Amino acid sequence: MSLMIYKLIFLCLVFSSFLYFFDLKLSPQVKKYKTKHQIHSTYVSRFSFLSVILALFLFLILFNIKISLIYILIISAFGLIGLIEDFKNILNPKLRLMLLFLLSLIFFYNQEFISYPYIDLPILNLLSSYEVFNIIFFSIALVAIINGLNMIDGLNGLSSITIISIITPLFILSNSLILLFALVITINFFAFNFPKARYFFGDGCIYFFGGLIGIEIIHFYGENQLPSWGGVLLILYPITEISFSILRRFFIDNTSITNPDNNHLHSIIYKLIKSLKIKNPNPVSSLIIFPLCFIPPYFWYVFNNKIVSIFISSFIFISTYIVFYFALLVLLKKRDN
Repeated sequence: MSLMIYKLIFLCLVFSSFLYFFDLKLSPQVKKYKTKHQIHSTYVSRFSFLSVILALFLFLILFNIKISLIYILIISAFGLIGLIEDFKNILNPKLRLMLLFLLSLIFFYNQEFISYPYIDLPILNLLSSYEVFNIIFFSIALVAIINGLNMIDGLNGLSSITIISIITPLFILSNSLILLFALVITINFFAFNFPKARYFFGDGCIYFFGGLIGIEIIHFYGENQLPSWGGVLLILYPITEISFSILRRFFIDNTSITNPDNNHLHSIIYKLIKSLKIKNPNPVSSLIIFPLCFIPPYFWYVFNNKIVSIFISSFIFISTYIVFYFALLVLLKKRDN
């Protein structure tokens, strides 16, 4: 085996040890809280971000990687916001959104290596000639990616598989070492999260990886000047989830668009599987939704720079998502009645 493989194996062993250590030392000291949208009935450690950030520094040392300091600080700060929520559950959704947006503004204002992607909309393309517009627009996009990933974090292995499905094709085309780190760590974590959840990513890891993925996508499209709609296709599952959830809460549920709930697609699947009294409903529900995670990245890999195919693929996925959601909702209501 090459030296790189040995280094990656060592990284995984150290990361796994960190997971065990922080669970052992911190879990007994933390107040166990439960949110209304939580599926798991028992406590599971949410301190994975601490292991991830230590593994990141080890990775940078092992591979002698020089990377933008502002990049590392900002994605770490994203993770820290999530970690505070994992520890204390004291940050309300609006405050978290504002903090994420502020950090995104700071990053893009101080960015050293990103060329902004071409925006494939006439009016927005004209506005993109102004630096302040790019900073605000891509800050909003980054926050949307982070929150989209956070919304699908509910079933064993679901967030891990989603991240893996997004990072894999992007890494193949970009050869980014930071994406290699994210891919290896997420695959390693998946072994501890599915089918039984020994550890959770928690908001800390979701915010961290969401920020990392968003920045890498923006960087990839800016550097290669590809149709930016392709980037939307790559992350279409979490983007569809957050867009649909906002519209559903506002027009159907008549609730605040920022308040969490348990009416996401994966939540509906879980409720339906549980109502059927199927054993281990959580991992079974995950297996049902896993294929959905890979469809947009597959379309993206095949149609990366073909704008018509990108739009058709996006339309097919979004339509399928909506039909699937309401069909399952009807079935669930019939079961409840």
